Amino acid sequence: MLSYLQLKDFRLYHILIDANRDFISGRECIYEIDADFNVQKAENKLLFKVPFYFSLKTKKNRKYSNIKKIEVGIEGIFELSSDTPEDIAKRLVPYNCLAILYGIARGMIADTTGSMPGGKFILPAINLVELINRQIEENK
Repeated sequence: MLSYLQLKDFRLYHILIDANRDFISGRECIYEIDADFNVQKAENKLLFKVPFYFSLKTKKNRKYSNIKKIEVGIEGIFELSSDTPEDIAKRLVPYNCLAILYGIARGMIADTTGSMPGGKFILPAINLVELINRQIEENK
């Protein structure tokens, strides 16, 4: 069974990976994450463009991370099927859109950092519900 929401295309429009050349293996680091997104609905109301930007930087125990900073800008083009109930559409966009885009970015970062000192860096899971709720509050 396919989902009502389908990713039609995605584009990476910004990527920055700042490696920590003085990296020392050892303790865990604490990271600071900032993220922003937008939902742009097309005229036919079934297509959506969702730009998603996030950055991550080490906040505590910096010398133990092989990454100083990561920035990613990615956007996806999503389509809802014409039989999508309104209540389901409101849950899928933006929640699933952001989860899909973040997953794509996680894979890209892991692949790109795989040959760096310290090995591949896997982006930590983020609370997308909190991000979306914060943005809703800010736009009121």
